[in-house]
Amino acid sequence: MTGNDALLTAARFDDKLRTYWYLQMVLICVASVVGIVILPIWLLGWGQWYVRRNFESLKCELNERTLVVKRGIFFKVEKTIPLDKIQDLTVKEGPLLRWLGLRSLKVETAGQGTPGASEADLIGIVDPLDFRDEVLRQRDSLSAVPVLPPGVDEGADGTIELLTEIRDLLSRIAEKG
Repeated sequence: MTGNDALLTAARFDDKLRTYWYLQMVLICVASVVGIVILPIWLLGWGQWYVRRNFESLKCELNERTLVVKRGIFFKVEKTIPLDKIQDLTVKEGPLLRWLGLRSLKVETAGQGTPGASEADLIGIVDPLDFRDEVLRQRDSLSAVPVLPPGVDEGADGTIELLTEIRDLLSRIAEKG
């Protein structure tokens, strides 16, 4: 969290996500030559330990201005995604996800490095459509309120009107580009 960026909500992840990760690795092992060697180790306990620890490390928090995603056991990753950079939140499900009753929430941002890639792929969020709507509502509420630089008085010399005009102009430019 940055400065005064208050926590609004935290996503909850479905316990079936553990089963998804476990089965996903089993399928990868069965489909690959190297995986056949790894499969017994995975099935004899290491897989259960890994998915439990990975699940426990998974966090997603919606703050006033950011979406923070944390994950990882050995290599920990924390991504802070500014809400004003989020372009789209896509809900997806493949055959295995559908079978387990799970969905994936794909976060796409402006200025992503790789086209078609996502900034974050959140699998197994409980009520992903509600969480998506909440993130989009918060994002949209940020663009509706002009943010003044520190020390600038709201009524000083038409500052609000000027900043609103600049914001609207930048929004139109971004829509065209």
